[in-house]
Amino acid sequence: PGDGEPRFPRKRNPRRVKNSGRWYEADGVARAGGLRAVRPSAFARRLRRLGRRRHDPRDFPGRRSMTDVAGKFMRAAVLWALAAMLLGLFMAASHDHSQKVAHAHAVLIGWASMAIYALFYRAWPRAAESRLARWHFLVANVALLVLAPALVALYAGIAVAVFDPIAAVSSVGVIVGMVLFATIVWRATAA
Repeated sequence: PGDGEPRFPRKRNPRRVKNSGRWYEADGVARAGGLRAVRPSAFARRLRRLGRRRHDPRDFPGRRSMTDVAGKFMRAAVLWALAAMLLGLFMAASHDHSQKVAHAHAVLIGWASMAIYALFYRAWPRAAESRLARWHFLVANVALLVLAPALVALYAGIAVAVFDPIAAVSSVGVIVGMVLFATIVWRATAA
């Protein structure tokens, strides 16, 4: 170790075994039953130093969490903003502003609310790790994905009898999404 040689020299294909929760190399040497400790990776050492089993995305900026709810909400918010802008551009070009209600819903629920959700989940990453946060993402996006086209059809006068109940049910879904968000906010900020 002192002469520039690595502490744990690498072999071509060492056989690795797990013993008492640690990885060892079986090299056939008689010492310690033929097992030699393997140095943990830099990632594992950093986890141990931080005292966590699961990582926090803020500690490892190069790695993303599997449940990156904040990023998903921000990407959804940008897509809803683009959709609302395209609808607004269509209304301006056609001089037909009958879709202003659908446009307002896409802007306020899609862009503003989802961007606020994303900022909250980025500020409170522990809240984003919960299963409730994943359900919140699913419910909020599916409800708005059904509500926006239903409103467009309603205000265009297409099959009002069909799209009116669809808009009503999806509006309830939007409210359920906000109730989930309120629950998550109260749990995360209570401490």
